[in-house]
Amino acid sequence: MKILLLCGGESSRWGNYMGIPKQLVPIDGKPLLEDTIYKLNEKGLSEILIVGCDKGHMVPGTSYVDLNLEEQTFRQHKFLSSRKFWNTNGVTLLLFGDVFFSKSAIDVSLSFTSNSINFIGRLTGSRVTSCEYPEIFGVSFSSIHNNEVESLMLEADNKSNRPAGWQLYEVAANKSAIGALTSVSGVVFNHIDDFTEDFDFPDDYERWKKIQS
Repeated sequence: MKILLLCGGESSRWGNYMGIPKQLVPIDGKPLLEDTIYKLNEKGLSEILIVGCDKGHMVPGTSYVDLNLEEQTFRQHKFLSSRKFWNTNGVTLLLFGDVFFSKSAIDVSLSFTSNSINFIGRLTGSRVTSCEYPEIFGVSFSSIHNNEVESLMLEADNKSNRPAGWQLYEVAANKSAIGALTSVSGVVFNHIDDFTEDFDFPDDYERWKKIQS
């Protein structure tokens, strides 16, 4: 399994809160990205690539690619900006770098249903963090499905005003329902409702901190 932590968005909703990228907010005394990487390392995973656009996203001991230095194709696309780095012989796990993952959420993210596109997220608002929105935290798939996943991402692009993760999920799930997926047998959604949370706005992070304390 190759893990890509996606940190390439513009973060316009974050608004440079606290003067740091949202992927670096403090979690138990260390930046969010480091917390996620530590939990992945605990599971024996070391093939981790940070796909970012800010030198602050660099974490010692972890590979990093700066999208500012890459070709502009798909530069702003939440998923396809990472396309050239997907695993070519195994599973790719795309995780959003602005998400706090509980240890159990990491376990769920690493559980892979073969021959399927696996989404990790929350189908409803959270009973734990009080966030009222459903969220997608990541997606995984096998290298034998890379081309179809890429096609689904292109088809999903701008299908609705929903975030890219939900656009992809809707297109993939609809195609699965009518048997229109060519190489993938189905779509799996792994629902998580614990302290795992996405930090889009400063209020998301501040609300999460209060619940933690």
